[in-house]
Amino acid sequence: MAQRKLPKKGCFAAKYPDADWQEIACGPASTHPNGPANRPALKPRPDAVGNGADFAAQTSGLIAKAEGSFPVVLGVGSESGDVLGKSPAVAGAWMLQLNTQFFSNPPPCKNASGCQGWVQFLYSQSQCTPTTSGQPGIESGTVPCVFIEYWMLNFGPTCPGAPWISDGQNDCFFNTASTIAPPQNVENLSDLVLTGSTGGGQDQVILSSGAQMFALANDSVLELSKSWKAVEFNVFGDCCLSQAVFNEGTTLLVNAAIDDGTRNAPSCEANAGTTGETNNLLLASPCTATGGESPKIAFWESLGGPPAVTGPFVNTYAEHDQQHFVYLSANGDIWDAFYCPQCGGPGWRLQLINDGGVAPDAPPAASLPFVNVFFGHDQQHFAYLATNENGRNGEIWDAFYCPRCSGNPWRLQTINGPGGVTNGPPAVAGPFIDTYAEHDQQHFVYLAANGEIWDAFYCPGCSGNPWRLQQINDGGVTGREATGRPNAPPAASLPFVNVYSGHDQQHFAYLATNADGRNGEIWDAIARAAAAANGRRSRSTARTA
Repeated sequence: MAQRKLPKKGCFAAKYPDADWQEIACGPASTHPNGPANRPALKPRPDAVGNGADFAAQTSGLIAKAEGSFPVVLGVGSESGDVLGKSPAVAGAWMLQLNTQFFSNPPPCKNASGCQGWVQFLYSQSQCTPTTSGQPGIESGTVPCVFIEYWMLNFGPTCPGAPWISDGQNDCFFNTASTIAPPQNVENLSDLVLTGSTGGGQDQVILSSGAQMFALANDSVLELSKSWKAVEFNVFGDCCLSQAVFNEGTTLLVNAAIDDGTRNAPSCEANAGTTGETNNLLLASPCTATGGESPKIAFWESLGGPPAVTGPFVNTYAEHDQQHFVYLSANGDIWDAFYCPQCGGPGWRLQLINDGGVAPDAPPAASLPFVNVFFGHDQQHFAYLATNENGRNGEIWDAFYCPRCSGNPWRLQTINGPGGVTNGPPAVAGPFIDTYAEHDQQHFVYLAANGEIWDAFYCPGCSGNPWRLQQINDGGVTGREATGRPNAPPAASLPFVNVYSGHDQQHFAYLATNADGRNGEIWDAIARAAAAANGRRSRSTARTA
């Protein structure tokens, strides 16, 4: 139904499985402005999503339709905000906005110097009054509604006349009639989709809420179809520069999809929001853009991130002056809260690594990741043991950030198993990542069945395939046949790997199994640089406890 154009100007509703829009009585137009960003006189609140601090999907073509949604909603338990910009805050005061960019000199501006058009497709929880005929389930007083708001920014101190209203800032606005809708529960944001479209001389807005839809069509007074190139979508305070205040632990995935007649990915434009309303969440990094059947941008915003079930792993990304606190949350999601003093704003950023995050195809994690910076390559790696589902069996996955790589800086690779960079056996624990700087190598070490320690390592200076695989203990490179020393026994735990800097030694130390007379013994398998002309390294073992 949301794909079907409304039959004419007016207010409409539909309920699945009905195939047709039903015209309903329109409610009165709201008289309240949902003003533009960056108006100091209105005292916007800092360090929050909104008032310009938002991502927008931008295209080089013209947008005919845009759709905003929240595919993932985590930890939402409450929300409050001012009603129509007036204290005290009450529960359930929020709105959805799907906003265009500011565009130059639409016809109603009449060539006024610096005049810009702006269109907002809106769902509000409280800005409207009910129709005189009433609708079932709608209480008297301020009620939720769907409508469109039109603006002429910098038009001047005197507006053209009704229906235009001055906002006292040299701007003129007016709201269309409203389609009254039932109130929505903020915990059910994932059920809501807000769609705005333009074409054929008509603009329309549709709110989809499960099986119900509420819509409005109006004359395209700013001729939007000739100018629409960017869209912002989010949840904000309900009117008048107010803020939607969510509980700690709230995390939202925001999608803004566009239809510009192509399959091309839009661009993610930072700090490109146009509305002055805000919420109290912080933008996660980065925003990702995808093309295809439904080109879109997606990004996360959160207040404190979802609860952790294990972690953290702390890593310093010195090349970018960042400190990362990485943890595992429910459902195998890996979250990275990092401090970036060079990034502007409050300095703190939050990103989801896997399972729809910055590396969207990375599967859920079964364990806390190991985070490592591959020095000299300006790469940060988040490697982890994936859950055993969808055909996976003991696979180590590595999502890594590579700003020097062309295209998307986020890359993904499987370390072992079918389709991996090596054919190493399934892992039961790990990995432990170690950079062997003297040899420009990065080692992904893990524990396999029967206490075997395997080392998949990347060696760009080695001839042939830069990926190598070796078994460390229990008949591997440290076996009696290779070293002339006692065979390194099976491991009871994941090893700790360390490079003895200045001595060109790499140590694989671990707790051995209690068998064959051993009792709590720590063994150390050591790789030493060899004097041989071929540059191969010797191996030895030592029992340290």
